[in-house]
Amino acid sequence: AGSSAASAGCEMAESSSSSTSDQGVPQESSSSAAPIDTPALSLTKAEKGRLKKLRRRAALQPDDKSSGGTVTGIVTRSDFVELSHLQRLQQQQQTRGEQQQTKGQQQLPLALGPTVLVSNRPAYVEDEYTNPDKWQHTSGADHRDIIMSLLFHDGSSDQDAGDGSNQKQSNKKHGKRKHEGGNGGGVCPSVSVAASAGGQAKRFAPAALPSWARIHNPACATALVVVEFSIESSTAGEVMPSRRVASSASAAESNDTRPTNVISELLSQEGHCGRRAVPFSTRLFQGDRIRTSTDVLMYSDIPDQEQQQNVNGNAKGESSAMDSNNASMKSHDISTIASLLQPLVLKRKSRRKERYPCQVIPKKKGTPPKKKKYKKSEVEIAEEEKEANRSVAKERVAEISDKLPSVLESLATGNEASHNGGELFSKAFSRCEAIELVKKLEVSVLGQEQEYANGEVFIPTFLPASNGLSEAAATATTVPQTAPSIFAVDCEMVETSAGRELARVTLLRFEPKQRDRDGYKVVLDVLVKPARPVRDYLTQYSGITAKMLNSVTTRLEEVQIVIAATIKAGDILIGHSLENDLRALCLVHDKVVDTALLFRTNNGSRKHSLKHLSAVLLKRRIQAGCGSSGHCSEEDAAAALLLALNRARIGESFKLYERSEPKNIVEEVTAARRNNLSSARGGATSVAGVEAPIVVLGPDDWLKRHVRPSKSAAHALTCESIGSATSGALVAWLASETRKANLLWANLTVDIDDSENAATHIDDVMTGVLRQAQGSAAVLFIFQAGFQQALSLTRQRKAASDSRSTLGWSLEQEEQWRRAVDSCSTSEALWIGMCS
Repeated sequence: AGSSAASAGCEMAESSSSSTSDQGVPQESSSSAAPIDTPALSLTKAEKGRLKKLRRRAALQPDDKSSGGTVTGIVTRSDFVELSHLQRLQQQQQTRGEQQQTKGQQQLPLALGPTVLVSNRPAYVEDEYTNPDKWQHTSGADHRDIIMSLLFHDGSSDQDAGDGSNQKQSNKKHGKRKHEGGNGGGVCPSVSVAASAGGQAKRFAPAALPSWARIHNPACATALVVVEFSIESSTAGEVMPSRRVASSASAAESNDTRPTNVISELLSQEGHCGRRAVPFSTRLFQGDRIRTSTDVLMYSDIPDQEQQQNVNGNAKGESSAMDSNNASMKSHDISTIASLLQPLVLKRKSRRKERYPCQVIPKKKGTPPKKKKYKKSEVEIAEEEKEANRSVAKERVAEISDKLPSVLESLATGNEASHNGGELFSKAFSRCEAIELVKKLEVSVLGQEQEYANGEVFIPTFLPASNGLSEAAATATTVPQTAPSIFAVDCEMVETSAGRELARVTLLRFEPKQRDRDGYKVVLDVLVKPARPVRDYLTQYSGITAKMLNSVTTRLEEVQIVIAATIKAGDILIGHSLENDLRALCLVHDKVVDTALLFRTNNGSRKHSLKHLSAVLLKRRIQAGCGSSGHCSEEDAAAALLLALNRARIGESFKLYERSEPKNIVEEVTAARRNNLSSARGGATSVAGVEAPIVVLGPDDWLKRHVRPSKSAAHALTCESIGSATSGALVAWLASETRKANLLWANLTVDIDDSENAATHIDDVMTGVLRQAQGSAAVLFIFQAGFQQALSLTRQRKAASDSRSTLGWSLEQEEQWRRAVDSCSTSEALWIGMCS
């Protein structure tokens, strides 16, 4: 199908010698213009003055050094339509002999087109164009934003953002100018459709230009051509633009009579085919994630206007939330912070859904019948005895709670005392007593028979609330005795014969200070001896090694009693994926805040790692260790604590904003046109809003990857190589008079080992495009070398790094891979514009 379409396109091109646009765009010469059937009209004095001013504005001034991120020249569609109409009238007068130009009255060229320039630089400086070392360094995303700006340029006359000072002054002075017979003056019929829609059309948010770039005459763009040269030959470096420019310079110095190449001509003062190129050195990607130029240029996050307003609204909401909570942010009142955290506490239903340990609530028994002699059953007697023992155990834990702070303080001030062997808490309770207390405090949890088959004994937190500060901190501030404390916990586990078991626990208490409103105190940080033999220490995640646990004798039951005596029933416990920590501790606590659930995205279906949340929201790097260093439980607990505190203080605006899936720009143009221009980005005032063929040409596997028939109305043409006969379809679709494409995207594989032959093919394609593309078409040529080689070496390197692989990877191979990736990531781009 691609071949037949290409041949059909070639036939159309051969039968067509005129380059007149079916959109009525002014052409480079009057001889190529379509016959004018309208009667000749004479320009009035006011119209002549207006034409002169519009031409002066549209002309590319050699010494213009406008700032970056802006557009200059003709930036509104109304000015472009007016200029086109006035030039048409002048052409009619010239054709019919009603006006004779004399020497000294030469007008500016009729060709109007967009030009991409480097800001704060003159339009042309020979040394900066012909010396590759001085080319502007850019990223692939920069050129993608320029493509989007040209495709979806909002050419409405009320545009007031980034239009350049010239346009703003002109609007003030001249206002809107209307002409009768707009369609006869070169206006596309679809412009009236957009005009009738008025400002009610839903539009996409405009793409921001890179800070280094400015676009001259963006409203004059009526077509866009993007040609990617994917160079896969063994002599790839020889045909890159920078190498060819350097070769031409060397040939000129040695008086070589060989003809110069097209690229060198494009970078010269005179240009090629009436056009001149602006060169760029472009970095397509960073690191070792290999990407093609298509992956970077054709895909982008394109938020619509409604989404953009939501983002802006969230940002404003964050500011207002910060203002409204300013007092609480500056305050060190724990009761205020605790009240802000209360809405974030998980409900029992949510805890059950996330498989938290939840205590079984016994059914209420009815009042036994009144009989003279009621004999209790053995079960009831056992329950009463168990409840009596539990009450005694609770009283003992309350006593331990009074002694424990001084014991924990002594452990914290000792030289790594918390990691030493022996009974750490003997001054408060013995190990045997802890085991007995745990048995008496045991409660049943939901799913215990199915999920906990290794004899786990769960105990709840039950002590009444007290003040949320240590004794020393309590004297420094006035906090109500009923204010709940705020804790954060993180556990590290190892793999045993029965599954994951606790190996380390770190408990933090939130204790803000005058100079540190996010301050905390390490209440507990101990290593725990697993009850069963360790099969895997999971050192890369837990940081636990066999040496660390050799002398440890602390048991899980001791840790349970310490936590039950420290955390009260009404205290708030914070953690990340906290259900795993509570299951490892065999602890039941109702007041929990889980940051993994708090910052979910994708409608709550996706959880994010603590490392990612900390990096994005807190700008803090955690879990940076690798290999034997593993995680730090204190660092993780502190990060979870700070995330929850910020969410409580700032509000819901403190969250991860979801990134939409990258959108295919060609598909977005199709969607804009399918919506009858009512929802088009920029409507009919942009390239995306004008009904004309969309053509995509490239290798078959490239087409399957980037062109989806259900989403795109593009004509997909297969062209496996630049030397293929079907490559002529690229020029044919530009040469056609009746079916001229206004969006053409091609990926041409250059796999010719002979560098001169490959360069000749590239020059032929570039010349054909420049000759057939009308002057108002924006053209981008981009060159990428060695993608397949870099991809192959990257796959080999990844396979060799697998621990199960027997493949080797030498230093020489590593250096070869680095060179290949660097060569692949550094591409070169040429934006084709008008000559000065």
